[in-house]
Amino acid sequence: SAVALVVAAALASSPASAIVSIEVASTFDTDVDGWAFVDVPGNAAQTPDFVTLLGGPSPADYVSTNGNPGGFISAKDPSNNTFFFTAPGKFLGDQSAMYGGLLKYDLKLDPATPQWTGDPDVVLISDSGVLVYDIGNEPGTSFSTRVVPWSEGGWRIGSLGGAQVSAAQFQNVIGHL
Repeated sequence: SAVALVVAAALASSPASAIVSIEVASTFDTDVDGWAFVDVPGNAAQTPDFVTLLGGPSPADYVSTNGNPGGFISAKDPSNNTFFFTAPGKFLGDQSAMYGGLLKYDLKLDPATPQWTGDPDVVLISDSGVLVYDIGNEPGTSFSTRVVPWSEGGWRIGSLGGAQVSAAQFQNVIGHL
């Protein structure tokens, strides 16, 4: 199975009272921009082990054309487990300034890849805990923009069956990614 990702995606904060917008982005114009992927043992929806990653990060593949709009990264699932792309350092650390903004990314599946259900779409890991988010609709075979709130709404603690996240819990996690 192959998954492709375009993160012209960004964490963007746009508070109503401010004119300045803070943005962290990967456009994949020239390379993978530090992105990798990890295989996650266990059932990612019910009993994931997001902290123990099988084999550590693996390099993502870079494709210079046919992204949305330019290049993109991709990866082939190394097992029957769930795998996730891992963000480079510029998306990590204290991302509190992004609170209230949006995480946007473009995603498509290889046509031969069966649709997956029950796995989170985004996982945030910090020394304060693990948060997961499920967008609900599965990506298709053409790039589609996926939007995730950079605030507590819709986020769960540890797994999709976990408790809803409070504002304080979300802010604590994004302060230490």
